[in-house]
Amino acid sequence: MGFSLTMTTVYAIYGDIGGAKETLPAMQAVSKKGVVVRHFVSGDRARAGIDVLDKALVPYETRGPQTDDKPAVIVVGTNATAVQGQIGWTKFGRDRGIPVLWIEDLWGAGETEKTQVVSPDTMCVIDTIAGRIAQNVRPHMQVNVVGKPSFAALAKKLENLEEIRATTRAQLAARLGITNFNGHIVTYGSGGEVPARVYIHLQALRDLGLSTNKEVIFVPRFHPKLSDDDKQHVRILSFTVGTYVVMAHDLDMDFITVSSDVNIGEWGSTTMYTSVLFGVPAIMCMFPNDRERRVALGYPDGVPPLLMAEAGRGPTDITLLHDALNEILCAPEQYREMTRKNGAVFRTLLEPGAEDRIAEVVMSYL
Repeated sequence: MGFSLTMTTVYAIYGDIGGAKETLPAMQAVSKKGVVVRHFVSGDRARAGIDVLDKALVPYETRGPQTDDKPAVIVVGTNATAVQGQIGWTKFGRDRGIPVLWIEDLWGAGETEKTQVVSPDTMCVIDTIAGRIAQNVRPHMQVNVVGKPSFAALAKKLENLEEIRATTRAQLAARLGITNFNGHIVTYGSGGEVPARVYIHLQALRDLGLSTNKEVIFVPRFHPKLSDDDKQHVRILSFTVGTYVVMAHDLDMDFITVSSDVNIGEWGSTTMYTSVLFGVPAIMCMFPNDRERRVALGYPDGVPPLLMAEAGRGPTDITLLHDALNEILCAPEQYREMTRKNGAVFRTLLEPGAEDRIAEVVMSYL
């Protein structure tokens, strides 16, 4: 292309796990084009980004920008909590005329209120809905619809879906000493930003009066952002939900998600979309009401895309949560079919090549 490697060094910035999982494969695609990529983890809440890089054996630096940094492009994975590096590196780049590109991992992930103090030159978003949400907050920002690298990889991982489902369900039952299991598996995935919401959801589940007359295995997963004290509290609460409880910390949560009968989670949870993409009914907890927060993220009328598509249930209180769960477990095939039908709008996220499309956007700035 006629430029030196010094001029084509790209800096990649990592924080939360979601942004990191999308950014790393894209940066690996950029490296394959002969461009030098340096990886940075910045901020005191970026442990999840470090875990992603360590697992991939990718070397990185743990620092913020310095005056002698001269990258050609700065690429940042968006964050909900580990925003210090995202804000610092973006401001550094924009102040010096260095192109800054954000990679968004989920609808509204690039529009968190704390990060609205800065703006990138462009944002790579997962679909057209995400593009509209992003421009609701930053009307003049360029967006590029690229897909979601981690979901494309997930499609390959879950190719043998029926075999995975049968094996996983049998393994969960065996762990509990249940033979000939013919009951239900229900998961709950917590958020990581507002622990009080997790407590309320688990207390609501504790009071569930399931009407299916079948054994129910409850599998809770706690967000890595929760503090150790919060994790201990919700672990104790979880064991009050049902007779059969399996903690998910040592399990493959992708396998559990697609093998469940219903997945329950926060409105900002990636698992909700994994669930509907593979035909498993999802219940998105919309209580306590925080509509203003969703509006601030650019969600039209504060409604998450999953509920806009009517691909899942969105109970706004404990009674409606009970109703949704009981209805789904009493008519599982009906709800699976409805989930597959209405969730089809998200299937573009499983298309391969997202990392290469992001790489092309990065290369356009070199």
